[in-house]
Amino acid sequence: MAAQGAHGLGGARTIRLILLFGLLVSVFSYGLIFVASSYLRHVSVDAAVSFWSNDFPRPLPADAYPSPFGNHFFGDFLIPFRLAQQSSPYLAEGFLPFGYFPMAAVLLGPFSLLDYWWAFSSFLLVSVIPILGSIWRSFPSDEKVAAALLISLVFISGPFVNAVDRGNVGLLMVGIMCLGALAELSERRILAGVFFGIAAAMKLYPAFLGAVFIRRERWKALVAMAATSLACVFVPMIMYEGGWWKNVIAMKNQFAGSSNFSHAERIHAFNNSFFALFHAIELSEVPVIHWLGKALVHHYYAVVAVVALISLVVTLNPRVTSLSKYVCCCVTMVFSPNIVGSYVLLIMVVPLILGCAMLSRSSSAPSRQSVIQIALLVLLLIPKGLPFPNPLATWTQQASTFASVLNPLIGLLLVSVSAVEFFRTATNKVLVHAEGQNADELPSVGTSFH
Repeated sequence: MAAQGAHGLGGARTIRLILLFGLLVSVFSYGLIFVASSYLRHVSVDAAVSFWSNDFPRPLPADAYPSPFGNHFFGDFLIPFRLAQQSSPYLAEGFLPFGYFPMAAVLLGPFSLLDYWWAFSSFLLVSVIPILGSIWRSFPSDEKVAAALLISLVFISGPFVNAVDRGNVGLLMVGIMCLGALAELSERRILAGVFFGIAAAMKLYPAFLGAVFIRRERWKALVAMAATSLACVFVPMIMYEGGWWKNVIAMKNQFAGSSNFSHAERIHAFNNSFFALFHAIELSEVPVIHWLGKALVHHYYAVVAVVALISLVVTLNPRVTSLSKYVCCCVTMVFSPNIVGSYVLLIMVVPLILGCAMLSRSSSAPSRQSVIQIALLVLLLIPKGLPFPNPLATWTQQASTFASVLNPLIGLLLVSVSAVEFFRTATNKVLVHAEGQNADELPSVGTSFH
């Protein structure tokens, strides 16, 4: 029993040290960005994350926003949300595409009835409470120090600050996903499927988490997720002006051409996708490296498909830890689009919560693989909006930043670590069969909460 307690303490201590390191480095990073940027000349909080902010709200001119909306980014969302209550967010004339599934309008529509700052404050409160509560409840009662460190790290992280600055609806989506992570830790997987289904009905990203439930003993959770998502997408359209089918077609068409490689290159400094990393490689003056980057950019969707396939194979392996499964799903959904804003990286908080809670609850020593994965997830949250490789160089929207280079690189490393675990389990299984043993009697690699 004493040995077990020591191992458990070792895992908990490791988590606390990693989170404390991430917290301290984040504070130091903000100091660097503050000194190196034009932060004092731009009132946007986003300047503290992106080195320099000139990304003003749209689609309307600042003086054209109708009362009670402001000219903050959240006002851009409130306008179509109000239209969703009056007619349809997909068929309203004179506005840019809505860009979301109907559940976003259903959940955030009530905020459009309030004055702007009351709406924004209420939105932040409703979004933050699920994140805070999920983290706090995920840790055992004797590990609330680690929970407090993780909460602090998340709330000062670059993705969270960016999400708050933009008032992005993804903040509420991540809160719902965190509730799903808490349900997963409690082994209430049907409830987890329901939460993930609601999140997937706001934006497409969380649909990738369905791969976690593709197992014989988890089919009910997969059905619950699919049914919830489909109902939340299509039922609201019955009440929209123009009819159900016309809104479905309009919803599908709005995503066509919503982003392209040229736009991704123009906002390279803000981009965190795999494309941003490949484009940074392409900008190298070394011929061989430039050629490699050009090939990766030219065959971008093929490369992304390979990463997605590797992630799927890892996720479907029953002997791979649940942490690796969630890591692979989240990396695929976050980094695959050719344009990924900093706020999208907040999704990676979901596997971070699972991994930290998993090691804090475990009575065994943490595996090296799990520690590496958690450390990499913490590194993703640290703000890195400085020019690469010289932090004091001239900043432009087309320049590479540490965020546009390191964040997608960390994503690839996370998938690689999970792939190594997959090959280790496959090798162990082959060796066991060769020795005439039952592979099902082997312990899983690392620590898991299946």
